[in-house]
Amino acid sequence: MLTNKTPPDSLEARIVVATFRSASLLAKAGNRLAGSLGLTQQQWVLLAAIARGGREGVPLSALGRNLLVTKANITGMVDRLERDGYVARVPDPSDRRVTRAHLTPKGQRFLAEIRPRQSAWGDRTYRGFGRSEKKSLLELLEKQFNALNPEEETPWPASRPT
Repeated sequence: MLTNKTPPDSLEARIVVATFRSASLLAKAGNRLAGSLGLTQQQWVLLAAIARGGREGVPLSALGRNLLVTKANITGMVDRLERDGYVARVPDPSDRRVTRAHLTPKGQRFLAEIRPRQSAWGDRTYRGFGRSEKKSLLELLEKQFNALNPEEETPWPASRPT
């Protein structure tokens, strides 16, 4: 934990700076990839989160928790994607207070088009990493995320059993 007494060259301070730098580059790369298909990185991440819900879709509240955005922000993001034909809102059949987001065929096409670009970018970015290093990096990033966000449960962890 960083405090006012933490030296600026401490390992923890260096990790924080490295994380910020990486996050900035990842956001730029995500915006370039998604922008080539007409969306933003945030919209891409939202579509991917909705896709994880499968045929049942995803409650808007779960999307907000997963993406760490407010109810108003998730509503606005879904509004724009719905307006542009990427998602549809569907009332939950078992709880009329809940609205679920579903991908439309246009949203599914976007994800299908971006996957090979994402894969090629990931291959280039992580080509110097062995498989075990990639798995370790993912585990450490999830651990960092959970340390930064301890009171929230992440509905869809990034890692998958292998």
